[in-house]
Order: sequence, then C-alpha cells, then structure tokens
Amino acid sequence: MTVLYGLQNSINTATFASAAQVDLCGIQKIVDAVGIHGGLPVGDDPNPPVKMTTLANLIGSTQTAPLTMASAFATFANDGKYCEPIAITSVTDQTGAQLPAQSSNCKEAVKPEVARGVAYALQKVLDEGSGSLIQPRLSTKTNFPVAAKTGTNDTNGSTWVVGFTTGVATAAWFGDPLGDQLRPGRNLTINGKRYEAIDGYMIAGPMFSKYMAQVAPAYGTNPFTAPPTNMVSGTPARTTPSTPATAPATAPAPAPARSRPRTLHRATATRRTSSMAVSPALASRVRNIGRGFAVTAGAGTAAGLAAFGYGLWEKNQFVLREEALPILPAGHAPFRVLHLSDIHFVPGQHTKARWLESLASLEPDLVVNTGDNLSHLKAVEPLLKALRPLLEFPGVFVPGPTTTSVRASKIPRPTCWARPRSSPNPSNWTGRGCGPASAWAAGWTSPTGTNRWY
Repeated sequence: MTVLYGLQNSINTATFASAAQVDLCGIQKIVDAVGIHGGLPVGDDPNPPVKMTTLANLIGSTQTAPLTMASAFATFANDGKYCEPIAITSVTDQTGAQLPAQSSNCKEAVKPEVARGVAYALQKVLDEGSGSLIQPRLSTKTNFPVAAKTGTNDTNGSTWVVGFTTGVATAAWFGDPLGDQLRPGRNLTINGKRYEAIDGYMIAGPMFSKYMAQVAPAYGTNPFTAPPTNMVSGTPARTTPSTPATAPATAPAPAPARSRPRTLHRATATRRTSSMAVSPALASRVRNIGRGFAVTAGAGTAAGLAAFGYGLWEKNQFVLREEALPILPAGHAPFRVLHLSDIHFVPGQHTKARWLESLASLEPDLVVNTGDNLSHLKAVEPLLKALRPLLEFPGVFVPGPTTTSVRASKIPRPTCWARPRSSPNPSNWTGRGCGPASAWAAGWTSPTGTNRWY
C-alpha cells in the first residue's frame, strides 16, 4: 500500500506507519505552523496546542473549530503561506470612502513543494478515495480543481469534510455540538432519513460539495501547481559524490499569481432523534480496518496531513553541496571538509544509507558531524554501518539541538550513552551500537567536551 492510497482512502494505519518513518518533531512544527490548536480551553490557555506526543492526535483525539481547520487547509491552497483568519476585510462608509479594516498576519509555514504535494494528494481523495462517495459529486475530474479530506471520529459524533480550491478554503462539520461530544452519531433519523452510522461523506460531504460548487468559482478555481516529479514518484532529488552540486536543485515552477485564499467555514449542529427502525448497512468500501482506528476527526485530519507533508519533504532532503571558501593563504593546498548534519535516520532508509556510504569516495581531510543523526531507536545500527567508511578519516562530532531530548526519550542510556564506570577510556566503549564508542575509537573527538553523538 502506498502512502497516497492510505491517505485518499482514510486508512489510518497507513498514517501511523508514515509517521513512524519520519520525525514527530517535524510533524509538530507543521501542525503549529498552520495554526492548529484545540477548540476547548485548557486552564488559562484558550487555544491549547495539539501535541503530537499524544499519538492518537495523528488521526484525531482533540476537538477543534471549523474556522481553525479552514485556516489550516488554506495554507496548502496558498502555496504554504498561513494567514490568521480575520472577520472584516474592508469597511466603506456612506460616502463611499474606504475606512481602515483588519489586516491578516501571514507567514511562510510550509515549503511550497510540500503544500503542492498535499494538494495533489487531496485531489485524489475526491477523485477516487473516500470523498468520491459524496453526493452530489465534486472533484477535479467532474467539476474543477478541488482538494479535500473527509473525517469521522470513533463515535461518529463529529464528522468533517475540509477542503479548498486555489481561491477559497471551507470546513463543513456535522455532529454533536456539546463540549464532551458523548452522544454517538449512530442509529439516527435526520430530516426523515435513517442513518446507522454517520460518516463524513454523508452530511458534511453534501454541505461541502453544494456550497463549494456555488461559491468557489467566484474566488478562483485555477489548476493547482504540480508538485516536483520526484515527490510524486518517490525518487529523491540529489547529487552523487562524483558530481557535487554547486547550488540547490532547481526549484519547481512558481505557482500562478493569485490572491490569498479566503477562509470560510460552515458548521451545523442538529438536534437529533432516534428510533429503533433497522436501516441499510453503512456504505464503507473505503473502510477496511477496525472501526476504532478507521476514522479521523478534525485536528487529526490536519495532523495526518502534517505527517504526510513532512514525509514528502524529509524523504528527499539529502543532497551534497560544495562550497569553496577563500580562507587558507594563497598557494596553500585545498583542505576538504565534509559537514554532515540533520541526517534524521530511520529504519528502512536504504537509499540514504548507500548515499552516506558513498561519501567516503570524496576522501575528505576532515569530517564534521553536527548532530541530529537519529529519528528512531532502531536506526542506530544501520546508521553506524552507513557512516563506518567515513570513520577512516579524521573527524569531530558535535551534539545537535535535539540531541538531549532524543537521547533521553528514545535511547536506553545504560546501553549506549553513558560512559561505563568500569571503563573510563572511550576507546574501550564497544558494542551495542554506540555512536560515541565508534567515533572515539576511530580517533574522532568532541570539541564540546561531551560524549553525546546523536
């Protein structure tokens, strides 16, 4: 199963598997950058963060508001730029004069190529995934370029469709309006129609499709800018050691000029009545795992996209660049320094491992490793294997900014990170995949005076 297939068909085990292959800190950064926050106050905080350290938030365990969701999704429509929502865009007095109005605070939140990758994937949701069940149909294939994601929580008490065109983003929600949302959306009759279990495409879906079909053309329905081909095909964009790049890879073509997407939302809360009549089974051709983890709610939908988007970005982010700096005296032989940083290694990154091994062919005079090497406990051994050829050269290792947290939370200290009391000599630290042991044994040193490597 591909990541794209899992996303478009709401298979949340695929979301978990994707998140396990990337850096949760990176996912958190995207969630925060696009303005996702909880909808219920916590203590004195009216907008509590949605923490990705709570893994259930990847698929939805935190309530959030439709306006929050629409604003977050507008970021993907806006080539990665997030703008805080405002209520008043202009004011005109009785004479026709323009008065000062609100101005939105905007920032670059997501890399443009990542935003384009998410838009590409979410078009597939409506074209052939869970969103294709929405009636009346709305999709890039049948109407105009449009992208969206369905969402349903475990009890069916909160259902969503959130999406966008190049000009407008909309969040449609249907569910229990009470704060605890304890009333399940099951065995209900709504507007004379019986529902065994309400799914995102059933009521929120038509709200979204009917509204967007009427409103979106007024704000622009231009084609989305295509993501880089290597992002879609999975072939990393990089240079090999034999042909070092002198500049970053060519950027994707810029998006067509357009105004900032306006953030609109719809939220409907309906008092529901129940009866004992038996209804047809819930249509579920896209649900093929257990119900408990077969659905996504609002904040989880965005967090899942954050995991998807960060995965699109990080899997292609290893590249060799060469810079010549006029530091040494004239006539002095060149001194080649290989700088390694932010490897973020996880199990299964075989292409990245081979690339790291091949860097030894550069025959550097000095290797400098500035940390952030690991993103998974089980990546220690394969990363050391990939870096072993470089240990034949003089080197130095420096802790990165996330060294302490990774070391404390993911790596068993007694087995890898603490200097054994019985053997204070670093050259005797062997076995168990210890990065400092291998580096010290090879003659590498740490200018910070610490033995932490990862």
